[in-house]
Amino acid sequence: LQFLYLIGAPTHTTLPHPSEDPRCRTPPLPRRAVREGMTSARASLLGRAAADPELCVHVIVVGVAVHAVLGVLKDITHRHEPDLFGVAGGVDLSDAQWSSFRKGLPQLVPAMAGFVAVSRLARLAGVRCHEVLYAAAGVGFAGFLHGASAVYPLAIAAAVHALVAGMNACCVPRRGAVAVVWVAVLSALFVADAYGGFARRPPPGLEGWYTRGVKSVFRAYPGVYRWHVGFNLTALRLISYAVDSIEAHNSGAVGDGSPAPPARCPALSGGEAAYAVRQDTPRSVGEYTLVGLLGYTFYPPLLIAGPITTYNAFRSHLAAPQRAFTTAYVAGYAARFLVCLALLEGGTRAFHVWAIAAAPPVRDALSPTELLCLGLGLLNALWLKFAVIWRFARFVALGDGVEVPENMTRCLQNNVHSIAGFWRNWHRSFNKWIVRYLYVPLGGRAWRNWNVFIVFLFVAAWHDLELRLVKWALLMAVCSVPEALLARAFPAPAPRRLRVAGGAVSNTVLMAANLIGFGWLGGGGGAAVMASPAALAEAAAAAFVLFYSTTYIALAVREGDGAGKLE
Repeated sequence: LQFLYLIGAPTHTTLPHPSEDPRCRTPPLPRRAVREGMTSARASLLGRAAADPELCVHVIVVGVAVHAVLGVLKDITHRHEPDLFGVAGGVDLSDAQWSSFRKGLPQLVPAMAGFVAVSRLARLAGVRCHEVLYAAAGVGFAGFLHGASAVYPLAIAAAVHALVAGMNACCVPRRGAVAVVWVAVLSALFVADAYGGFARRPPPGLEGWYTRGVKSVFRAYPGVYRWHVGFNLTALRLISYAVDSIEAHNSGAVGDGSPAPPARCPALSGGEAAYAVRQDTPRSVGEYTLVGLLGYTFYPPLLIAGPITTYNAFRSHLAAPQRAFTTAYVAGYAARFLVCLALLEGGTRAFHVWAIAAAPPVRDALSPTELLCLGLGLLNALWLKFAVIWRFARFVALGDGVEVPENMTRCLQNNVHSIAGFWRNWHRSFNKWIVRYLYVPLGGRAWRNWNVFIVFLFVAAWHDLELRLVKWALLMAVCSVPEALLARAFPAPAPRRLRVAGGAVSNTVLMAANLIGFGWLGGGGGAAVMASPAALAEAAAAAFVLFYSTTYIALAVREGDGAGKLE
């Protein structure tokens, strides 16, 4: 969650026009230089391996560990397969999120292809036509997903727009207006969750409106996806729209709000600098409309699962679509998505880790070594599942000319630095949203050790209102504070082996906190085994040795010539 990074000006500070932004003065790295740099980095890594026998040892350790972990998981799967639920046709479908996505993928592919084709045609007709298409397609897609219940998120979005427009017209002070928005949106989120999306009970105060005829309509058109399940993502978009609109009105943004074209601003051709310019440059006040809000909130490629992008960044693509990611890159990105999809499909057939974790009698009978292997399998399956879902959405958005952050920038074990470094690369778009709309307004780095508790508690409540997630949040926050204090006390780079050991400890803590906090390894027997001092020491030592080797290799990759710059 980027707690160790210094964030610049507060989010309400008006940035210079993109053509005057310092980030726009450096041209992007030529593709030839990128290819040569990648070749140099690989050659440097091979040379380092030849000159560093310890690196070769760690590669062997990881290879042996991967073989052993997969063998244990295969044995557990075969031994307990008759006792597992959620396995259909030899495929582990006990994870509801993956099962739903897998089932709907054959319909999503042609639907998204058609949307991109129509959107490209609408772009030729101008910004206004394109904006209306986004809103109409978003509302229609929400209606297909949620059925008659789509009226709820649409009504909430309209209410947020009316609330923000009223506060802007009345010149409500920025801080007060932002606070009202946060309270209103979070209240809607928690009420929707508490009432189960109003499937059986009407919204508070509307009992008289919820007549028998209205009930029959909702039952006749139930949709395929309950609206309140994904409303947490919608809530983030509503807050982004509201805060960006309030900041634009407070800064007096005028003009069309369009970023400078690539010829005037090379940084807008893509990358971190380009996205930061799009995100931080306010749009003109006339662009914060209900039609724009509906198109942004219910944008079909990102509606179901994200990634999250801000309203300013999304809106900027109407006037200046992304051009950094060429057709060849997008095609290669699609190939990477297919590789991840094939890996996950094969993994769910060979290793039923989700079904094992969801079966307490089976899970709690496992030995400490088997629990460790199950934990590694669960976390890697979770990473691969989200990588597949998010990369499909990002692939469609890139094809439509909309650049959104890559959520999974590194694989699970490729974490060198710290707990904070891990969260910067896991659900990265959410991390960017948190930094912009929560962490920086709370004081940023100046109050880092206090803000970390608020941020993690918000993340836990945003996922679900459960006690186990609150425990997870507190555990993450408590572990992050000493890390930040050590970084401040010893700003100079630590010795190599100390950095590797610190990374191994961070990875071990992360694995234990996530598995226990999310309830995968809770319960009776398994938890009792892990609570045994001898069993706990055995599992922790094995995890530390594995993560020490993976951290050593990851650090060697970073230190390759040009590798850090290319990342």
